[in-house]
Amino acid sequence: ATATNISSCPRLIWHQVNNPSKLRHPDYYLSLKFNEGNEQEDIMTNIIESNISGAMVAERNVKTLEGYIGRHRVRCRPDGLLYDPDNDKNLMPVIEFKSMDESNFLRFMNRGIKESHPYYYDQLQVTMHVSRSHFNRVSIPYGILFAKLRGSEVDVWDEEVEYDRGYIDTLEEILDERDLMLGSSEPPERPTASNSTNCLNCSGFNACWSPDNVQVGKKKVDWEDSIVKLLKSLGNEWLSIDDQEGDLKARKQDIRRVLEAL
Repeated sequence: ATATNISSCPRLIWHQVNNPSKLRHPDYYLSLKFNEGNEQEDIMTNIIESNISGAMVAERNVKTLEGYIGRHRVRCRPDGLLYDPDNDKNLMPVIEFKSMDESNFLRFMNRGIKESHPYYYDQLQVTMHVSRSHFNRVSIPYGILFAKLRGSEVDVWDEEVEYDRGYIDTLEEILDERDLMLGSSEPPERPTASNSTNCLNCSGFNACWSPDNVQVGKKKVDWEDSIVKLLKSLGNEWLSIDDQEGDLKARKQDIRRVLEAL
C-alpha cells in the first residue's frame, strides 16, 4: 500500500490487483495536472523559505520510503522536512504540498483537512509514521499540509496535524480488511453512483460501469437509460454550481480581506 491510496475506493483497488487490463490509463489532462503539481511544490518551497526567516525545506528530493503498519508494508515520499530556526533544532515536521482549485481550497480553509480531504489526512499520518523511523535523528511530532490556490501566487493556507498513533492502528484494521477483500473472486460493492465526481474521474470507471458489468440483481441495467440519467444529473449539478458561484466569490472576497488584514 502507499500513503496516497489507503483511502482509495476499495473497488478500484480490487481492479488494480485483479483486473488491471480494464483500467483506463491517465489522460493527457491528468498528466498536465500532475506536472503542474510538481511545479507548484517548488513555488511553495520558495514561499516558505522567503517568508520565514532562516527556514529551510530539507529532504526535498528524498526517495520513496518504506515502513510497516502492523504486518502491512507501506510506502510514502514526503515532500520535505521543515527546519524553522524558532523551533528546537531537532524538531522537523513533515511537510506535504498540495495545489488546489478554488472549491477545494475554500473547503480546506473552512473545514480543516480531516473533514475536507480525509485522504490527504491519511496520507500525512502514514508519511509521518514511516518518516519517524527513517529520520530518527530528528523529532517529528506533527506534520504540516501546505496548500496553495492554483493559479494564484498569494493565496496559501496551512494546517498542522499531530501524529496520531491511535489513528495508525485504525488504518491497520482497514488494511486487514483490504487483504480479505483482495482475496475475493468478486469486487466489493460500488460505494458511489456512476454520476458521482469520484466515479467519473476514476481510472476504473469502465471496469465498474460498462454494460457488461452493470447489473441490478439478475437484471442487466439499460445502458442507454443510464447515460440519459447521468446527463440529466450532471446538467442539474451544473445549474446548482452556477447558483452557488456568486456566493463562493463573495466568500472568497471576505476571506481575502481577512488575510490581507492579518
